[in-house]
Amino acid sequence: MRTRSEQVGIVALTATLWIGYWASATARTGFDGAGGAYLVWLSVTRLVACGLGAGLCLLMGRLLDRWPMRRIGYVLAQAFLVGDLVAIVWALAVRGALFPVARLTAVLAGLDPDVLRPPHPPEHDPIPLVAWLFLAWIGGRYLVRQIVAREAAEARAAYPTELWAGAGKGMTRVAVKDVRWLEAERDYVRLHAADGRGRLIREPMHVLLERLDPGAFVRVHRSAIVNLDHVERIDRRPPKGLEVLMRDGRRVPVGRSYVRAVRAMMAPSAGP
Repeated sequence: MRTRSEQVGIVALTATLWIGYWASATARTGFDGAGGAYLVWLSVTRLVACGLGAGLCLLMGRLLDRWPMRRIGYVLAQAFLVGDLVAIVWALAVRGALFPVARLTAVLAGLDPDVLRPPHPPEHDPIPLVAWLFLAWIGGRYLVRQIVAREAAEARAAYPTELWAGAGKGMTRVAVKDVRWLEAERDYVRLHAADGRGRLIREPMHVLLERLDPGAFVRVHRSAIVNLDHVERIDRRPPKGLEVLMRDGRRVPVGRSYVRAVRAMMAPSAGP
């Protein structure tokens, strides 16, 4: 499941790559002597094409996530194959649709379509160049994910490894890894540990949740948080609900407003 930081990073990478490509291609056309209506229409056409390319990049990322491959050779083979296919689609769309649409729009606007013709035949971007653009995006996407993963690991190291909870008239320490699930009990939280004993933590659930690693603890109900390391599986509960089966046999219902987050947790792990 992608984190928000990873999603923002990938979208920013995609926008930067394609806007940069559009700006450089438009500048190159202007330096070659083209101007006036042709330059305007060509820049708009390329802008639409780059928007299409950005959308295809994000679609390609979803496809790669659904085909997780652990070996770098398979990943590169996937990247070249998908990158070439997407580049072909991109080139066909530019040549077969976007330029004709631009000329048709000029005619409808009462302009001479010949103004869209440069002094020399238009130079279309070759498919290999666009393919390399997509491969550069894949490499940048991988770096974004590595950076986000490293930051998450550093943040995880700052999370507590043990919690203090009430035991009788005193307090006892419980290792976070031994916490199976947490249950809201009025303004406090009931901690259910691996030893089968329940202990009371004297703070509200939302405050405790902020102190826990979000990669390990997931809120599945307004009154329940589960430790993913102690989850056996997630079952469907008629008619449209879900419930979490813990390894100790305990069943924790999933609240309606948390179903989407739990479904995302159930999604296949993303590849490199």
